[in-house]
Amino acid sequence: MARNLRPMPYYGSTASKKPITIGSFQSATLVAGNEITVYADEVPADKLYTWGYGSTSRDAAETSFIYADFRAGGGGSGSADDELTGEVVLAVTDSTQDDVLARRSIGSIEDLRESQGESLSEKLMLPEHRPPAGQDRHLEIRIKADGNSDGKEFDPTAASAECQFYFGSVSR
Repeated sequence: MARNLRPMPYYGSTASKKPITIGSFQSATLVAGNEITVYADEVPADKLYTWGYGSTSRDAAETSFIYADFRAGGGGSGSADDELTGEVVLAVTDSTQDDVLARRSIGSIEDLRESQGESLSEKLMLPEHRPPAGQDRHLEIRIKADGNSDGKEFDPTAASAECQFYFGSVSR
């Protein structure tokens, strides 16, 4: 059974803040109720990766704010540039990406979409989470579509798709 990823700053300024851009994502056809991986990054031997970066305090200088506007590309049952709906899940998986070692839902796609235009006092945050991912593990972003997005194809190249996520990288 997967552990829960929990906001727990530990590495602080010893971690390097690494952005994840929309161009790093992969296209995928969504299935209602299933977590579909749309981003994965393997941890190299000399690093530890953590989901998020920085403090749980909104006022701290190293706070990590996030947003995402995930869109359909017109493949599957959707039309180009349709807004996708459902839940966004962060995961740490094993070397084969078959087993989820830790996971956390960070909210709905709708909430992440709205976060982009919010003031800093309202934006969603992604502080450093534990446990970290070590050698040969993967950080994954998954979409768990609801019935409205079932069969639609997530397309990171859709005209309006964009995001801002971060992970921390620590040298061993």
